[in-house]
Amino acid sequence: MGDMIAGDKAANPGDDEKVFADILKSVGDCLQIHSQAGSSAPVSLDSVLSYLSSEWGPAVLNDRWINWHFHDKDGAEKRLRLEVTENDEGIAGRELHYYAVDREGLPVPVELENFQTHNPSDDSINSILKESDVFYKEKAGSGVFTNGAHMDYMEKNGALAEFEIDTTERIFRCSSLKAPKESCRCVH
Repeated sequence: MGDMIAGDKAANPGDDEKVFADILKSVGDCLQIHSQAGSSAPVSLDSVLSYLSSEWGPAVLNDRWINWHFHDKDGAEKRLRLEVTENDEGIAGRELHYYAVDREGLPVPVELENFQTHNPSDDSINSILKESDVFYKEKAGSGVFTNGAHMDYMEKNGALAEFEIDTTERIFRCSSLKAPKESCRCVH
């Protein structure tokens, strides 16, 4: 096991950028990246990609899934999940799942009538969401850098929430950017 990074999540936005710059420095120390991280960095996927691609080359990113939590026009809580799939021939596809929410807050599958759930268009998905109040969105994705390193990440409401970078020799994992001191680690 590796060491924890120094620093706690700060209260001020400027402090958040300093803490995130410290996280990027810890990524560099762990994964033996020679590029220097700045003294501040926006807490974003772009900051991580920019820092890593300066030494590893660009990354090809792919969505894995997206969840939308929303209230429909009648005020009922619903969820929509778009999953990126791959068949046996390696051809990517998309599957759309629709859920109501029960009293305990658990999703209950609902069939989408007269709607294409296999490889739906963005326009079709937007038609469900356009008259809704989306109050929470999660997105998970992955990327592969030119040098073969792999990255998984999750964004919540458009903000980077967690990431993991795997070089096969070492892994840097940050399971919560809300508490980096407790959740960001280098694994050898």
